[in-house]
Amino acid sequence: MELYSKIEYLKSILTVVREHDERCKNFKASRIVIFNSKLKSVIKKRKEVQTVPFYKERAKGNFSSEVEDEDLKKIFERIKERIISSN
Repeated sequence: MELYSKIEYLKSILTVVREHDERCKNFKASRIVIFNSKLKSVIKKRKEVQTVPFYKERAKGNFSSEVEDEDLKKIFERIKERIISSN
């Protein structure tokens, strides 16, 4: 029953689009076919990426940022804080 309702819903969407957009006035859903494809899925699953470093941080965070741009200066300060907190 669920598949049938999705097909009917798709037909109704195409009808509504046809009424609201001049470019779609020739749309007509007389028949909708759904099949199971053995090809790769269009929806890609995200892989979990582990971001924990597998090494001991060698930097100490004892640097100064002498830039005039405030946004860039904030970025440098966040990097510096992360380095200090990882030691």
